[in-house]
Amino acid sequence: MHRSLAAVGVTCLMVAITCTACAREDITDNAAAAPASTPAAGAEQAVAAVPSPVRQGAGYLGDSSALDLPVPDRPPMSRAPDRSGAPQSAAQLTVTPDAVVTDARPASGGGRRPADGEHWDAVRVDVTNTGWDTYEGPIGDAFTLLDSGGRGHRPVPGVAGLTVGEPLDPRGRLLLGERADGWVTFSLPADATASELRFRHPGGAPDDDARWHL
Repeated sequence: MHRSLAAVGVTCLMVAITCTACAREDITDNAAAAPASTPAAGAEQAVAAVPSPVRQGAGYLGDSSALDLPVPDRPPMSRAPDRSGAPQSAAQLTVTPDAVVTDARPASGGGRRPADGEHWDAVRVDVTNTGWDTYEGPIGDAFTLLDSGGRGHRPVPGVAGLTVGEPLDPRGRLLLGERADGWVTFSLPADATASELRFRHPGGAPDDDARWHL
């Protein structure tokens, strides 16, 4: 009887040892698999160093677009590199169109009105200097509007005011962090509608235009 109990005890002991070994083997496997899902040292920096995607296509109302600008006749002010390690432009404008009014009307005493057979469409735009240098140049005059027929239209000059608000200055000077906002007015044929807004910085090529669907 004692020998039978001893045999049972030995058997139980061997099973326990075997189970313990299995459990340890599982823990070892999990530990070995952990690095595959956990970034190695410095991996986070590698991910952060991926540059932002290049702007492609056109945005929509409410979308902001940042444009790096050349600063002629003066050296760029120093600025720390961005997360990709590339030096930043000293001058940058961030442009955001956020509203469109079809058949815009001049304010009372606002002077000129749409010509016969045409109507005004106006786009409200925010332009902010997000660079590290003063910007001086076109603001409202930097916009072009394309209509539903693919024709381009420049802003109407000399609009003193609209019933929906004040016009954006055609040109101006923006200090670091300063912003200008207002309406840019375009005159379109009676049968045309606004299709796309474009902004081109001084010296920029057509491929550099920021674009928004309207």
